[in-house]
Amino acid sequence: MERRIHLKHALRQMQRMDAATGRAVSFSFQYAKLDGTLKDYSRARLSSIHARGATVNILADGGAGRPRTFRKVLITRFNGMKVYI
Repeated sequence: MERRIHLKHALRQMQRMDAATGRAVSFSFQYAKLDGTLKDYSRARLSSIHARGATVNILADGGAGRPRTFRKVLITRFNGMKVYI
């Protein structure tokens, strides 16, 4: 059976910080784009989260460039686990 994680728990894990560096821990995730395709990001770090909002800001692909905004409900996988709501 495939491992699953609730979206709320995935968001909590995204917020973890590395004790040694004080930076956000990196993770991988998969995102459903508006055209229906799935995009994989292998190295990402959380930039900020909107607790009452519908989006998170993530430094995707190793943090090169500016943070990108992603809708929470369109995250389909987190660290290889299927995300459910």
